[in-house]
Amino acid sequence: MKHILFLLLFNILSFVSLQSQPSCVFTQYTTKDGLIQKTISYILQDRKGFIWVSTWDGINRFDGYTFKNYKARPGDLIGFINNRVDYIAEDHQGFIWALSYDGHVYRFDPRTESFFPLPYDDYQARQIYISPTGCIWITTEKALLLVTYQDDDSQIVIENFRQITRFRLMKR
Repeated sequence: MKHILFLLLFNILSFVSLQSQPSCVFTQYTTKDGLIQKTISYILQDRKGFIWVSTWDGINRFDGYTFKNYKARPGDLIGFINNRVDYIAEDHQGFIWALSYDGHVYRFDPRTESFFPLPYDDYQARQIYISPTGCIWITTEKALLLVTYQDDDSQIVIENFRQITRFRLMKR
């Protein structure tokens, strides 16, 4: 009798635990829904909840309902030279940083909804790192760039750490 009661209780608890699993709904978005291009390089959710999608033909911002596209078109003032964006990141000020395929870095200002190129000459960026302290580090072919904000304003200061010190470990 105890075994039958145990099996009955086990079956009831198994059924209840299976019913408590959350149901997941997946939605696939395509170019028919407003996504600018199907080849996605990076996805980011910003602090306001927007989903940013970098593609081989620009950047999309998704608000949960519609896509807004940012890419260079004739006559636009977006600022991109190359629409292929390989990486995006958000800094502590809420600006979106984009690294394009040709090694240029752009900063998106949410107030003006415009991308501005990094005001720095002769660089080929490889990666963007946002530190927990709020600094933006950009690795390039020849140097390491540190981008900081001046007095909590949107003005940036760029420092170049061109000289890299190398150490050789000697065997004893």
